[in-house]
Amino acid sequence: MKKHLILTALTAVSAAFLLSACGSGTGNKTSSGSGGGEKTITLQIGGKEDTEPTSQYMRSKKWATDFNKAHKGKIQVKIASGRDPQDTLTAISAGSTPDIFSNYWNNVPQWASSHAILNLTKYIKKSTIFNKDDFLPYATKMASTPEGVQYAVPSYTESSVLIYNRTMLKEAGYSEPPKTLDELVAMNKKITKTENGKLTQAGFIPDQPWLDNVAWPVATGAQWVNKEGKVTFDTAKMRKAYQIQVDIIKDLGGYKAEQQFVSSIGKIQEASDPVLNGKIAMMLVPDGWLAAYYKYGKKVDWDVAPFPSDSGENMITIGTYCINAKTKNPDAAWTVLEDFTSEKTLKKYFLDGDFNNGSIWARKSLINALATSKKYPAQIRTVAKNLETEKLRGFAITSYTNEYLDEITKEMSDALAGRQSVADAAAKVQKTMETKAK
Repeated sequence: MKKHLILTALTAVSAAFLLSACGSGTGNKTSSGSGGGEKTITLQIGGKEDTEPTSQYMRSKKWATDFNKAHKGKIQVKIASGRDPQDTLTAISAGSTPDIFSNYWNNVPQWASSHAILNLTKYIKKSTIFNKDDFLPYATKMASTPEGVQYAVPSYTESSVLIYNRTMLKEAGYSEPPKTLDELVAMNKKITKTENGKLTQAGFIPDQPWLDNVAWPVATGAQWVNKEGKVTFDTAKMRKAYQIQVDIIKDLGGYKAEQQFVSSIGKIQEASDPVLNGKIAMMLVPDGWLAAYYKYGKKVDWDVAPFPSDSGENMITIGTYCINAKTKNPDAAWTVLEDFTSEKTLKKYFLDGDFNNGSIWARKSLINALATSKKYPAQIRTVAKNLETEKLRGFAITSYTNEYLDEITKEMSDALAGRQSVADAAAKVQKTMETKAK
């Protein structure tokens, strides 16, 4: 259910929804039975349809069966598999299902302003089981608009971790992974090897598996906007976040050499994963990927650690669940969502995760249960313990988040490739986003 959360903006579809929302509201196709009878609520989860008993889809089906028995004659839930957010927005703009759906956090402000999703404030205030204080503080912030109005419920949470090959570090004389960015730079230089002018082993590759526009700025203490909501991209701390990556690439022999090496390192999250096969010593990955390393890394001495940070902070991102603003049965939809995301439900049906290796949710109680139970692998317990103690921060909550992320990726990809300087890239992002923020 977890993936890379940077999504292209859905501006055109959102605008179309806004126009349709201003109509009479008749012809609504969501739910069934808007009268006093049994209500049917469609819940579209984040995971795909899957027959594996421990998958999110099958766990959701089990929960729905039990929920439907307990609410017979009142509410019945139908589970639908996940789909692309743009497809979901198109469906609900036409007055179709789902009533509840999984969504990326960065869509929440824009979809809220387009009246595509329901304001949950009154439901949360009245709820006796929601327990807002149980959620990680920044997770709740990411499920809200820039003004702090909550339109979504946090579901899973994810941080970026440093996965590393212990053997490769030991061979280079290191007994533990880096804790600071300077240590990361130094360790990369010492571990990296070349033969006949070609890169054969890397300590760390900054843009693998992708260019991460959150973890690095959080690690340097950079901010995307200030308290007044003004864009603050072109700062010393933000430039440092990307200049360090450029410097690491230079130590690898340059961008061309790095890219040639990347083409031969194997497939990430598979048996040929570069950390597991000894090609790369350390890699920045989402903690949701640990399941692949449990599967393929049984004969490799690997482990995880927090991503090195000079600020004392680590990044966080989340998934969310939203209620379709056009649902005929908002009260019933909330009853379903409230139960589905409750501490009791998550512990009973979902905490064990895929293949019973554990899964990380945005509730503090779930993170603590994961951290303290020896039934789960040591690595995911380490991640959970870090989430309990670390200062966590995600990308800025703005009405133009998707555009901001896209602009950063465009300009900083050129900077890492050596097609422009980090300073020039930062200045361009600043200028473009100041215009969009007006």
